[in-house]
Amino acid sequence: MTLPAFVILNWTLTVVLTIFVALRIYTRMRYVSRYGLDDLFYVGAFVSYLTVAIVQHIAYANGLGRDGEGVSHDSKFLSNIMFLVGDVGQSLAEALSKASAGFFLLRLVFQLWQKILIVATSGIFAALCVVGAIIAWTSCTPYAAAWDDRNSGSCNRETAVPIVFCITTVSLDVLFAAMPWMLVWNQSRSAFEKLLIAGPLSLGAVAAGIGVGRLVAIYGADPLNVTIHQSMWTMGEIFTTLVGVGIPSTLPVWRAIYRKCGGQRSAQRRVSSYHVLGQYTIGGSIVMAATLSVSQRGSTTVRNIQRIKPCVFSLKRALTSRDEGEEVEKRGPRP
Repeated sequence: MTLPAFVILNWTLTVVLTIFVALRIYTRMRYVSRYGLDDLFYVGAFVSYLTVAIVQHIAYANGLGRDGEGVSHDSKFLSNIMFLVGDVGQSLAEALSKASAGFFLLRLVFQLWQKILIVATSGIFAALCVVGAIIAWTSCTPYAAAWDDRNSGSCNRETAVPIVFCITTVSLDVLFAAMPWMLVWNQSRSAFEKLLIAGPLSLGAVAAGIGVGRLVAIYGADPLNVTIHQSMWTMGEIFTTLVGVGIPSTLPVWRAIYRKCGGQRSAQRRVSSYHVLGQYTIGGSIVMAATLSVSQRGSTTVRNIQRIKPCVFSLKRALTSRDEGEEVEKRGPRP
């Protein structure tokens, strides 16, 4: 892929992600009363992705990949700086996107070891992303040689670290793509709900395929172009991960559109869908979808209380009668 095509593709993917972020925010404001940690990670990943698209555009405008074509030293300096900033942004976006997927999966797990597995793998991957960002800025001696060609020095262009990072990314993508099916398979949900939850998250398998493509491209690439090839594939992988996580989170919007277009669904499906819409908040509690108005919730509460009242009174009378019988037995028969 040529660099102009890469810049155009970057902005196209950014526009698509903007739509998903807007839908996710609208879903949280319209259907769910609170937000969770996965929402914060998702928005943070998008902001990082947008930042990368901007700085890479600036890098290309200042001569990225056009060595020896009349590019001034100042332009090349700015291009290198922007590209290194983009490396940091990519590392942050990739860590946040995987964290968003992991914390979304926490809604489906109930066992402690599953929660530990998700949090631990997300944390380890985030640590690797930090290491990768540091290496990008410290791969040359002196360090300034990484972004300023006027500083004479040597740079380590080995591909071992990017290859290890790619293998780790692919492994995590496969885990997060397979785990939803294992978690929802034995749950008391309809097949429709299982597909709605696990299906979009299976795009992690596509992200893993992109990671394999990145691994192949890096392994046989010119050392000077390793970072450019890695950036191309990384942006595609982050995009796929964010789309896969974004689809289940915006399902209430698509359901509303489906109903307005004439779609029908049963009351049972409406009730069971609360578990799909419910969010784990920062405090850890589950917040159901705010689909009922205040008056509707109030009338529903009154009806429930009216149904419970007869049962409470009957139980109270039974307990009173039992206490009176026990008191008579204690006093004994009258003389």
